[in-house]
Amino acid sequence: MNDEFTVALTPRPPPPKLSFWTLLRSPFATVHRILTFITTLLPFLSRFSLRSTPRRRQLPPQDTASRFVREFEERYGSEHIKFEERGYADVTKHVKENLLFLVVILVSEDHDDTPGFCKDVLCDDALREWMQSNECIVWGGNVADAEAHTG
Repeated sequence: MNDEFTVALTPRPPPPKLSFWTLLRSPFATVHRILTFITTLLPFLSRFSLRSTPRRRQLPPQDTASRFVREFEERYGSEHIKFEERGYADVTKHVKENLLFLVVILVSEDHDDTPGFCKDVLCDDALREWMQSNECIVWGGNVADAEAHTG
């Protein structure tokens, strides 16, 4: 048996010819590609905040908790689950000593679902009654406050 392989060679196409127009257009095309890449990334990158420090005036822990409750009631009314008006460290210490359940609610003014969550969930009568009957301690904080980043 004669095993011969026939290899068909296809000629390579010649390299593209460089013309004056190609050389003139090349830097602009490169800049265009770079700008297109950056503008497609900007909407995605704008979601991330480079700011690592809270944006509001910082208060002592108890005052921060009171401010959270006050602002919550101004926005959503006074019918809501009962929030502790103590600092986070005091609340966690109390919960550990008395073997209670702690529910931590963190809200962000930048999140689109915050108003709906606060109105529909945290102001719900059934949830409020369930929390009271099960002796749950609820502490709320705004992520713009440094107190919400402790623990």
